Amino acid sequence: MHTYIAIRGADEFHGSWISCICWAIDRVSDRRANHAIKIARARPGERHMRVVAEITADGIQPISNGRLSRIRKADKRGRTKV
Repeated sequence: MHTYIAIRGADEFHGSWISCICWAIDRVSDRRANHAIKIARARPGERHMRVVAEITADGIQPISNGRLSRIRKADKRGRTKV
């Protein structure tokens, strides 16, 4: 089992693949958002997450062999924080 994390600067969203895609599309459709939103996959017990996709106004770009990022801590509900 794994969870997905959508990241845009200081904004984060934790959930399933589809919910992260929907959240990212909502943020990208806002004309003020010029940044790409990265989606990373994290598994329980691992200390790193891997970036698996990037969402921009042009669409969804899957990333194979994405960059690893360290997970800093988990909150009380077990969700990871970046």
